[in-house]
Amino acid sequence: MPAKSKPTAKPLDSFDDVLNRAGVKDRTNVQRYLTVTDAEPSPVHGQRWRDLVQLLGSLAPTPFQTMSLDTAGHNAVLFLIADGKYRMQVFALEDRKDGVLSVYIPDVLDAALKAKLLSKKGDQYLTAGKTPLKVDALSAATVADPPKHFKNMIGWNRKALRITIDLAEATESMETLEALCRLAAEKFVPPG
Repeated sequence: MPAKSKPTAKPLDSFDDVLNRAGVKDRTNVQRYLTVTDAEPSPVHGQRWRDLVQLLGSLAPTPFQTMSLDTAGHNAVLFLIADGKYRMQVFALEDRKDGVLSVYIPDVLDAALKAKLLSKKGDQYLTAGKTPLKVDALSAATVADPPKHFKNMIGWNRKALRITIDLAEATESMETLEALCRLAAEKFVPPG
């Protein structure tokens, strides 16, 4: 009897495919953002941001929305899925230009611990390779006045996680983040 093979992850759309689904205003905002980011001395910031937009945009294929958080160039990208005749926010990517990127996903903490994508040591979460990963649980009870870029992800008995990735961190954190995003997408992507 042949051994069971591990299911392969659905291939991601290209960054350009994800970008082309967005409206003109959002594409222009992304192009302005990338012009500034690509002018930085290290290409890591721009590449990690592109990778995350590609991942989240592939998992939530409705056109994304951009929003400026303030006049200093801090921004967020909101990722949505169709929910009947409405849209529901399922991910957000935040860049406050402080050396970290924050990704907001539906709360899959219990499933991630069960699947051994994460382990917990005290108050800290670790990747399978024991690299610390900053994970914050968010709900209407824990965040009194949530910012607009993730407000729609909490409330109505919904909970979310904020995963913060340091731009200087190892690749393992990004791989774990991708696995967590894919796990979250299983809740809203029809099988097939």
